[in-house]
Order: sequence, then structure tokens, then C-alpha cells
Amino acid sequence: MNVEFPFYLQGFYPRMGNASDRDRFNFAIYLDKSLAKNLKQIQLDQQNRERFQEIAEQEVLQQLGMKWKSPYLFHESSLLVGQINIESDGRWLATTHGELSSLDDGRDLDNHITYNSHNIDTHKQAYALLACFTKWLDYAAVFLKE
Repeated sequence: MNVEFPFYLQGFYPRMGNASDRDRFNFAIYLDKSLAKNLKQIQLDQQNRERFQEIAEQEVLQQLGMKWKSPYLFHESSLLVGQINIESDGRWLATTHGELSSLDDGRDLDNHITYNSHNIDTHKQAYALLACFTKWLDYAAVFLKE
């Protein structure tokens, strides 16, 4: 994967079909595995975890008219996000335990880890998840440079 582009998207636009189809805005993000490993190695204290949450709430979700607290679920105490939640009804973007485990066990079958969305029914929900994801990576870059 190109270091200049640490992730790529698949299926961000709605699937063809009836406008009432549930989950029609689901998508996947493929994050560079070496970047994910680096993020997992950086320990994030409580103050910085809270700051990441505030940034997502204020700079993304509130701007979209969403009121959801603490969208990021960090993996253990690391800078790596395992899941991003928005609204209710199980709307998220997440990777799996298997993907996270592959960062440590040397299984490098793929050069990325996959995040899949779930229960995304509107453009706004899809955009909110993507914006939270990219906002996390933008601010995570500061910790990677230290």
C-alpha cells in the first residue's frame, strides 16, 4: 500500500436497488497494516483519548447535527481505533478481533486491516463515519511524528 495513501475505500456510494433498502450505504475501509501496527504500539493516556472523543463530537458529529458521545472505541489503551459508533441502532465502522490479532501474530496475508460499516442507511451516516475515521488519522499523525 502506498504510504501517501494510508487507506482506501470500497463501496462508499449506495448500492443499486430500492431506496428503502436497509444497509445500502455500507462500505469498507482498508487501512495500511504497517500503519495499524504503529498505531497499536502507541499508548494513549485518558486525557488524550478524551480529547480525540471531543474532536470527533465537535468537529464532525455536531457539525452534521448528530449528538453522539464518545464515538471512538480504542483498542486496549493504544492509539488504534477498533470501532467508531454513531447514533443508535448499531451503526458503526469496525474491524474484527481477527484483524487486530493479525497485527501481532505475524500473519501478513494482506497488507491492510479491514474496517466494515454496519447498518448504514443514509449518506449522512456514511459521511459521518468516514469523517470520524479521517479525523482520527489526521490527529494520530501528530503522535506518529513524536
